[in-house]
Amino acid sequence: TLNGSANTFVTSVAFLDSETITRGTSAFNGGVTFVNNTPITLKGDITTSGAVDFKNSGVTLGADSSVATTIGSAAGANIVFGAGISGNYDLGLNAGTGGAITVATTTNITDLTLTSAASNTFTGNVTVNDLITTANSGTITLNGAANTFTVQVDFLNNATVLHNGTDASTFNGGLAATGNGTFNVQGTILSSADAMHFGTGAITLAADTTIDSTNNANNATGGNIN
Repeated sequence: TLNGSANTFVTSVAFLDSETITRGTSAFNGGVTFVNNTPITLKGDITTSGAVDFKNSGVTLGADSSVATTIGSAAGANIVFGAGISGNYDLGLNAGTGGAITVATTTNITDLTLTSAASNTFTGNVTVNDLITTANSGTITLNGAANTFTVQVDFLNNATVLHNGTDASTFNGGLAATGNGTFNVQGTILSSADAMHFGTGAITLAADTTIDSTNNANNATGGNIN
């Protein structure tokens, strides 16, 4: 348990213990790896100059938290979650201009902010209040079968991939694409009578696709799709 408000580690740290809890801000100047695939609780900020690899450890948020790999270099480094992320708090992720963010299973938190990355890949379902993007978020790939967003999601990034298979991504507050990035879609995209504006970027169908603003006829008035 790291309770200090500002912990600093000069070289790479590998946690071999049975459970790790971080509070405050921890700066790992050589990167950090959680080797033993044991539970991790984040209650603050992790900053590094190297990659952060949570291996197959499930990460639980015990407070609003962030992970950034941009100490000393805007290029950043990878942030890897080999298991799920959960907790009723917010999480911000920043992998710089060159790092990749990957989550191997589910993400179930309050707000998720993707500040900067070359790419972001979510293999499991994403269930959040808000997905917050920036112009530097990079490509966002949502491969979960059933993603759910409570408020409107505005994609400010340059490319978005929505591959839901036979299930759906539900945007309960609607969808916007202010960044006018491209979309690659398959499966079903729903909203609950909220508008879905895909901007001026090209939309490519990777398979049969349905875009439905009536939430499977549960909100008959629907919303604009353009």
